[in-house]
Amino acid sequence: MDHEVGVMQFYINVEKEEGKFDKLCDLYDTLCITSQSVIFVNTRLKGDWLTEKMRSKAHRVSSIHGDMDKNTRERIVRDFRSGTCRILITSTDLLACSIDAAQVSLAINYDLPTQPEKYLRIESFGRTGVAINFVTRDEKSVLHDIERVRNMDIKELPFSTS
Repeated sequence: MDHEVGVMQFYINVEKEEGKFDKLCDLYDTLCITSQSVIFVNTRLKGDWLTEKMRSKAHRVSSIHGDMDKNTRERIVRDFRSGTCRILITSTDLLACSIDAAQVSLAINYDLPTQPEKYLRIESFGRTGVAINFVTRDEKSVLHDIERVRNMDIKELPFSTS
């Protein structure tokens, strides 16, 4: 079964972890991203940090994670569905079943998943769209593992802010 139909897979080289935020801002500032997007991180702490950093740059962003109570998660998902929130940052896969696939056409792996099998989280949102992975020098082997395990070829995004 081919889960990647219609999901274009790319990566962006980032020199070091510290450069990911600037690349993310460049991506949102340079490309005209009008649809809603989901950004995956590996920890709740990073999700909270990234949410605050994105808000400081005037992005309409919320974060969601498994430690939130059900009512809070439902409110955040409702805001995302209504368009009040355009960017959703998550360190969990539990929201995949709560989001309408038609709303999400961009998924960003700010952090690559720690296990290649977890890469499925991008396809959870439907069969069309773009997945962009931020890859540091230290994460190159993880990207290659994902390509091997998932039997896919992830191309470098032809993206420049210069």
